[in-house]
Amino acid sequence: QHSLSEQDIKHLAAYYAVQTPRKPPKPEKGNYKEGELDSADCAGCHGLDGNSLNPEIPHLAGQPSEYLIKAMKDYRDGIRKERLMSDAMHKMSDFKIINIAAYYAQQKPESALKSKQVKLKTFDPIAEGEKIASSCNACHGPSGNSLKLDVPSLSGLGIRYFVAAATAYRDGTR
Repeated sequence: QHSLSEQDIKHLAAYYAVQTPRKPPKPEKGNYKEGELDSADCAGCHGLDGNSLNPEIPHLAGQPSEYLIKAMKDYRDGIRKERLMSDAMHKMSDFKIINIAAYYAQQKPESALKSKQVKLKTFDPIAEGEKIASSCNACHGPSGNSLKLDVPSLSGLGIRYFVAAATAYRDGTR
C-alpha cells in the first residue's frame, strides 16, 4: 500500500463504496443478544444497527468479528489513537468487546451509495478503483467482502473514512 498515490486511494474508495456489502462468516465467540445491549453507547456515532449515517465514521455492521475485537482492543489499549474511540473503549472488558463484535458482525451491512451509482461518460473512478482493488482482494475478499474473521471488509465504507484509513496505512501511521 506504500505505492498508492492519493488519486489511487480515492479511486479505491469510490470502487469499494459502491460494492454490495455482505455478511462475514458467523462469529465463533460472543453473545449476540448481550452485544446488542452493550452496543447502545456506540449507536450515536455508528448507528443503531452499525450502519453509520456520517460518511467520516465507519460502518460496523457486517464487519468480521475478530477484526472488530482487535480494533476495539487496540483503541482501548492505546495502540490505535483516536480520542473519541479511546475514551469510549477505556476500561471496557474483553467480554463486553467480544459481545459487541458478535452483535455488529451479524447486522446487515448497507451501502448508501450503491443505489446512487451513476455511470460517468468521460472518467469512471469506480472502474479505476476496480483495477487497483484486484490487488486488495487476496486479503479483503472479492469486491472487498472479507472472508476472513480477522480482516475487515471494505465494501460499503464511506469514501472519506476509507481515504483517511488507507492514507494512514500507506503512511505508516496506522
